[in-house]
Amino acid sequence: MKNNKAGIIMIIIGIVLIVGFLGYRVYVGNFRSIASENLGTALNDVDYSIVHIGELSEEKEKLLKDTIDDTRIEVYISSFDNIEDLNKFLSSYELEAEMLDSYLIMTNGNVDAVINGNVEEWRFKELVRWYFFNEIPTSEISYKVPESAREYEQIINRNKYTVTVFGFAGCTHCNLYLPNVNDLAADYGLDIYYFDRDKDINLWEDVVDLSLDIPAKCVTSGKATTTSGYFAKPMTLITKKGKTVDCIKGNVKKEELEAMLRKYGIIKEKKK
Repeated sequence: MKNNKAGIIMIIIGIVLIVGFLGYRVYVGNFRSIASENLGTALNDVDYSIVHIGELSEEKEKLLKDTIDDTRIEVYISSFDNIEDLNKFLSSYELEAEMLDSYLIMTNGNVDAVINGNVEEWRFKELVRWYFFNEIPTSEISYKVPESAREYEQIINRNKYTVTVFGFAGCTHCNLYLPNVNDLAADYGLDIYYFDRDKDINLWEDVVDLSLDIPAKCVTSGKATTTSGYFAKPMTLITKKGKTVDCIKGNVKKEELEAMLRKYGIIKEKKK
């Protein structure tokens, strides 16, 4: 009996050790070290990666773990002897670091941005999601979201052109397009309205029930429809006195959207 109990205890201890080891491997696996001379080639097959340059403190270790939870981002640790060597590496990407303690934001082995190591936690997380997932930081949002369908209806019934974009957070093309919309709103001080189905379904349903016309050229079937039916997202509508005068279907380049806004005199002045 004693031998059986001892055996059971050993098995339990073994299971605990294995689980702990596996957990350790997963956790450490997110923070692998990589030699600085390999940064230019070793991460070519990694979609999203953050490389911390310098010694990793407990606070930054926790910040990185919190940031990458539930994402496809991988984290690596590397080091350079001095800021000059780091900037020599970054020069091929036309980037420059202000300090040796930095985060490199990389996609498929290319450095897209550098974030200072002393950045505040909230801003770091905001920037990571901006660079990797096109999520515009709250502090930099220039498009507008009416509080209600009634307010929006009053806006579009005015004797002036109104630009509205319909999309949703789970739409890749919407997320790629929204920064273009936001940039134009910021550059020219425009009132561009954006409705996100995933962020406020009640507001979305109230607004689409206004049944704004969607011209045939922006409908896959080639037949005109309204917002109360099915339509492609993102969808950009230009309206005047509550009537649709033009539209853009899908994700287009910022230049194409800008050209249409100039066509209707919505953009007149030069870029700020």
